[in-house]
Formats: sequence, structure tokens, C-alpha cells
Amino acid sequence: MNICLKEVSFTYQNHFTLNIDLEIPANSWTMIVGKNGAGKSTLLKLLAGVIQPDQGTLSFGPSRVGYIFQNPDDQIIQLSLAKELAFDLENLGLPVQQIENKITDFLREYDFQGRSEQSPNTLSGGEKQRLALASTLISDPDILVFDEPTAFLDYRQKEKLYQKIEMLKKNKSILWVTHELDELFLADSIIEMEQGQISFKGSREQYLKRLSEIPFIRKHYLSCI
Repeated sequence: MNICLKEVSFTYQNHFTLNIDLEIPANSWTMIVGKNGAGKSTLLKLLAGVIQPDQGTLSFGPSRVGYIFQNPDDQIIQLSLAKELAFDLENLGLPVQQIENKITDFLREYDFQGRSEQSPNTLSGGEKQRLALASTLISDPDILVFDEPTAFLDYRQKEKLYQKIEMLKKNKSILWVTHELDELFLADSIIEMEQGQISFKGSREQYLKRLSEIPFIRKHYLSCI
């Protein structure tokens, strides 16, 4: 099902107003770009239900939303890696054996095997990012919203995540905030935000063509365009 925001507005601390009319197709990977303070994270929080709009409607059916915070310390709440991974699964009411099997699989997939009882507080920044990703993806949500999810990951872990998302988008909607130009090449479509508004919405090819008009970016990143 498509994600629809109709006449959605949200005012932040009496000085920032987000005004959005937007439709995002199902089963696609959409990158959201823009300067700091443009409203990107606010848009994701609205989609995830962390905040509610002052006006307007959001609709995406009965879909469940998984939200990856910009800072994994704001997301991790449990006392061990296993408990963090189990949290959403227990809320879904899955059988105990199924939960244990999924935890074992995800500990292995995200390079945490043998560390199930370790405290998240002892993890490095990159490890916390991996745990935040694993604890969200393990419950298999229909819509995934990522706020700069690769900021703490090394090259190998980034590539591993890109490959996983490429597979997941076949039956999920992916929204991904980024400041990394290289990540734009992964997107099906791109949204640019400016001062709480949508300043561009179109295909990856359209946006990269637009960027190619900027000499520095054309020379260093987009020489093939």
C-alpha cells in the first residue's frame, strides 16, 4: 500500500513548521535529503508515530512501521543484546521457541554470536548501530524508516546493509534519510526537503541530473552523467 500524507502540518517549538503533501509508492526505496534542520527527521517521526501532526492525515493501512533512530543510544532500552532483540517479538506475541530461533539467527547475522547476555552499554558506536538495525528488522515491519542508519558503520557493514535493503524493498516501503551522496545511487526515488517543505520529488535519475548542474558535485561525484 502507498504511503500518503495529505495536508500534514506540524509546528516544532513555535518556530519550525512542516507542511507536507506526499505520496510514496509501496515496495520502493526512497531517499530523503536536505540541509540540517530541513525537516527530514521530523517527517520520519511523523511516519513512525513518534509525534502526531497538528493537522492533516497520514495513511498506510494496517502496516507496521520500523523506525531506526539517528542515534542508537536513543533507541536501545534493554539490559542485554538478547532482550533488545526479543522486545518487539514478545510484543507481537510470538511463541517462545520462534523468538529464540530468530534471536539466534540475528545474533549471527549481525556478528554478535556468543554475546547474547552482553550489555548494550559496552558496545562501540558501530556495534550499537548494528544492534538498533537488528532489533528493528527482526520483527519484519512493513515500512522501514531509517534516519542516517550508516553513520556509525564501517564499509563492510554498510555494504551488507545495502544488500539487505535491496532485497527487503521487494515487499516493503523503505524511507531513508542520508547526507551521503554515494547512497543516492541506491534509491528508486528521492525527496529533497527545505525549510519544512518538499522542494523536489522525483526519480533518482532526475535528481542526479539536477545535481550534475553543480560543478563541484559533477566533477567529484557524477562524472558519468
